[in-house]
Amino acid sequence: MMTYSRIVTLLFLCAFSAHAKDQSHPASAEGAKSPSGWEALSSLQTGNMRFYEGRTLHPNQDPARRDLVAGGQHPHTIVVSCSDSRLPPETVFDQGLGDVFTVRLAGNVMTTEAIASVEYAIEHLGAKLLLVMGHESCGAVGAAVASKPGASNGSESLDVLVRHIRSALSPESVSSAATDKTFRQSVKENVTASLRTLLQRSEIVRNAASKGNVILGQAIYSLKSGRVEFWDVGKVLDTSNPSEKVIIQDQKIEEQVISSDR
Repeated sequence: MMTYSRIVTLLFLCAFSAHAKDQSHPASAEGAKSPSGWEALSSLQTGNMRFYEGRTLHPNQDPARRDLVAGGQHPHTIVVSCSDSRLPPETVFDQGLGDVFTVRLAGNVMTTEAIASVEYAIEHLGAKLLLVMGHESCGAVGAAVASKPGASNGSESLDVLVRHIRSALSPESVSSAATDKTFRQSVKENVTASLRTLLQRSEIVRNAASKGNVILGQAIYSLKSGRVEFWDVGKVLDTSNPSEKVIIQDQKIEEQVISSDR
């Protein structure tokens, strides 16, 4: 016959096991309720704050999580960012396996392959937040700012990339680069241009955004501080004028804390 203390011990072990199992199956995991776009944004914001303050948790990176997502992925967020080695999205947002679907290219430009990747993550994986993120001191944007008509940047492919980015920049942002070597205004204009290109070229993304199935956002990462600043989260850009160049005045974006029930 089991003693009272033995029964209490077994109940404690069962409760602890259930709690541990629940913690290893976050909202974005297979078979669980997926987070909303606003909940995903909150996860990125709080994760980046941890990264900035040097208290990262490295969540969802244990063997149990690895085994769980081996059977399928349901990332809550798509991040389209530059391929620069200093800003892997999973690291700067302190996310784990299966949390973020990343699409990375120099200058975070929207090629056909990049657009197809985003469409796949929305249509087939169920991502609820789409973030286009640039970064200060971007080499691709810097090359575009410094480019001269008729001069090559070293190869045909590089010339195509630089021309593509330069076409999105306003004269004001190019001029500002003379005193701001982080190219903040140009980087932000390039981010907006990339998001606009995505919306113009992808019916899947336009429909998902218009129906509220995915939330759109723009961001810039600071290489020195580690902070990510967001703007126009939840706003769908007007794509009626394909040649329009949006001029974004450089200003500090106060951190947004958006309730998940918005």
